[in-house]
Amino acid sequence: KVIEKNDEFEARGIGVDKILIEQASTGGPLADQVRANTGLGYKIRAVPVGGRGRTQNERVMAVAKYFEVVHVPAGAPWKGKALAQIMSYGTPGVKNDILMSAVHALHEMFPPVMKVPMLSVHRIHH
Repeated sequence: KVIEKNDEFEARGIGVDKILIEQASTGGPLADQVRANTGLGYKIRAVPVGGRGRTQNERVMAVAKYFEVVHVPAGAPWKGKALAQIMSYGTPGVKNDILMSAVHALHEMFPPVMKVPMLSVHRIHH
């Protein structure tokens, strides 16, 4: 399916620079397989999920402010599903594959910046 989607976009004149694949469940082996068996390896970026700073909620909250400026194409066949997932985030049992795809894309475009404590400098007077 990854190869089919890449080819579909390329045929429509939409260049694909990166293909993001979650490193969860079968995602890790899928990324390895695509790298090894296709000419798309240079486009593959495995996205780490889980662990400190990478829980689903932390990833969503890190880019939540950008959803205010995300535009969904009016004729997109997935528009209703995408908006439903975005609006129902946090509701137990609601599938969120489109939402998390958008979250990963936003993380690529706007990488979260780690907050580093300010360094305190003290002058020594002689």
